[in-house]
Parts: sequence; structure tokens; C-alpha cells
Amino acid sequence: MRRSSWLLVSGAAVLVLGGCIGDPGPDAEQKRGALSSYQLAHSITIPAYFAQDGTATPDFQRIAYWGEDDGSGDPIPVAYTIVNAGRDWNGDDAGDPNTSDHLVHGGPGFRDSPSIPSSYVQGQVTYLANNGTISFGYVSLYYQRTTQQIEDDINAWIGNYGVEGIFFDEAARDDSKNEGGIGRARFFANYARQQFTAAGRAGKNVMFNYGGIDDYLEGFIYCTRMDSPTWPGVYYVTAETDQTDYLFNQDLIATYNAVAPWLDTYWPGRFLHIIYSEDAAESQLTNIMTTSAQRNAAQVYITDLPNPNDPTDPTNPYKYLDGHNSTPQFKLFDDQAVQSETVQTYPYPGSDFWYDEAPQTWVNPYGNGGACPNPTDAEGGVGT
Repeated sequence: MRRSSWLLVSGAAVLVLGGCIGDPGPDAEQKRGALSSYQLAHSITIPAYFAQDGTATPDFQRIAYWGEDDGSGDPIPVAYTIVNAGRDWNGDDAGDPNTSDHLVHGGPGFRDSPSIPSSYVQGQVTYLANNGTISFGYVSLYYQRTTQQIEDDINAWIGNYGVEGIFFDEAARDDSKNEGGIGRARFFANYARQQFTAAGRAGKNVMFNYGGIDDYLEGFIYCTRMDSPTWPGVYYVTAETDQTDYLFNQDLIATYNAVAPWLDTYWPGRFLHIIYSEDAAESQLTNIMTTSAQRNAAQVYITDLPNPNDPTDPTNPYKYLDGHNSTPQFKLFDDQAVQSETVQTYPYPGSDFWYDEAPQTWVNPYGNGGACPNPTDAEGGVGT
């Protein structure tokens, strides 16, 4: 079976009844890990914001190599890619997600027109799909973008590229602990699903990049997941940070442990952790994999970028595939892919798949006191 099916119907997940992960000791993350013994291999989701020309072909080919269906029935590492035809890492988002020359900060089109597709990216989406990897189209959910701009991006990705998912970046930028951010996310996720249905697509997947974790995210996840109770296809980025911060920042560690009572009630296949600035020696690769499992995330992407020695783009962690510049080429990514196939233990107490989730009922403490803000047309507006 293809790894693209892993997030839907994988048979690799088992619950070891009565299991425990070692001695809990004084470490809070060990205590979290001792809650249950749900076991699953990692999957890789790649932010493929690569060049829109042939210079990125080796990177896409390497992804497809790990996405091939070998017919063995075993899951393979690369489930998803996030494609970004705009791919502008350094856009000016102080007022809107465009650069001074109107290059879109990220999305499906050339410059500020989503209706002008990149033929190169179109070809790569098809190439990846033929090799078992599903693509998500990048859409900026920046709060000053209008409903029409966001809907145009969604329609362009589905109509022009054939993606099976929409990736919403900056998903909580308008979130000031009010109900607007949640309602707005529900509105656009439901809009995307409607467009996938109208196009006859099977996927209907959406992913939200929150970029971190806090207690407000409980409602964000609870409400958007509630809109898709019979389909697992709603996912969340709950970490996007560098290797040192991810592993050793004590405040971050404390935050993950504080949210564990609700975070661990969700199936770990919903959560993606993106870790950049990995050291070239990969000294922490195993530690990153284990830590992501302890924090209930079964999707990972680890990269050695950004490259401060790149004079044209020294801060972009998604310019190339991990290990693009290594010797031999792609060694770091290959090691990550191999390591991802090691079965990990998660704190999720479910017995099997996503449908065994049992999230606690969430009551909105910031707005009207109701469980979930209703998505309406107004929720898509500027500044909601």
C-alpha cells in the first residue's frame, strides 16, 4: 500500500495493553510517555517550497524515490508534500503578504495572480502523485487577506494543479484569544472541502500551520476536527522551530507538558513537527524522532537549512530538500527517511486509528461561552 494511505487506513498502529515506557522518574516528558503504549512509525511531510524550474528536479525526484509504491504492503516514509508556487520566504507581511513588487508571499500563482499557474509545479504535483505522495497547496491565511483572495487561491490549487489538500499557513495570525480565529479557520476548511467535492476529488484534506502550541489551540483543533468527524483529513503543525529550541528550550518543554491532557487525546497522525537547523552530523536525529513521538506528533520534517552561507537566500529553511547540499547528496534526508520507519511510542490512548479519538468537550472561554464559533461568511472577512 502507498504511504499516502498511511494517514487514512494504515494497519501499522497497535496498542500494547498494559504497556509503560520505562521509569517515569522526575522528567515530565517521561511521565507523559508512560500514559499509554500506542505505537506507530513516523511519516514525513515536506514543505517543498523549491524553485519553479529544473534546478529543483533532483529534490522532487528524491521525494518520489521515497514515495514509490514497492508493492510490499509496507508503509513508506513520504506521505505528503506542501507545494508553494509563490515560494517567497522573505515577503513583506507587515501589511499584506506581498513583496513590494507584488510577488505573492506564497500560493498557487505567479506574482499576485493565482490564475497564472506554474507549469513546472503542475508537473511536479502530478509526478509526486504518480509515485504515491499527496500534495497540499500552500495558501496564506494572513488576517488582512480578503475572503475572495483566499478562495481564489484554494480554487486555483484545486482547479489548476490537482492537489488533494490545502495547507493554510499563518492559521492563527488574527487570533487574539477571541472566537474569530476559530470561526475563520472553520469557514475556509469547509470551503476547501466543498471545492474538492465539486471537483470530484477523494482527498478533501486540510492542514493548518499554527507553528506552535498553547491552550487556545485546543479549541482551534477541537472545532476544525469536529467539522470532519467521518474523515481523518484535517492536520496541524504544532511545532516549527530550530533543533536547539525544540529539544532544549525549557519553556517549550513545559508548554508541551501543560497541554498534554487535551493534546494526547488526539490521534498523533494529525500533528506535524517541522525542525530546521539540524546539525550536519545528525547528532540529535534519533532524539528529535523520539521527542516528536513524546509530544504526540507522528508526522515530521527535519532539515539542515537554512544555509547562512547562501548569499541569495541565507534564512530560508525550505529552499531545498533536507540534505540537498550534503555529500553525498541527500544523505541527511535519506537518513531521516530510514529513521522515520522506526516504530515509536506515543502518549495517545486510542486503541487504533483516528476514529478512536475521544477529545474532551471544549467550551470557548474567550468569546460567547459556546463550544465552537459558527463559521459564517463574515468570518472570512478582513481582521476577523
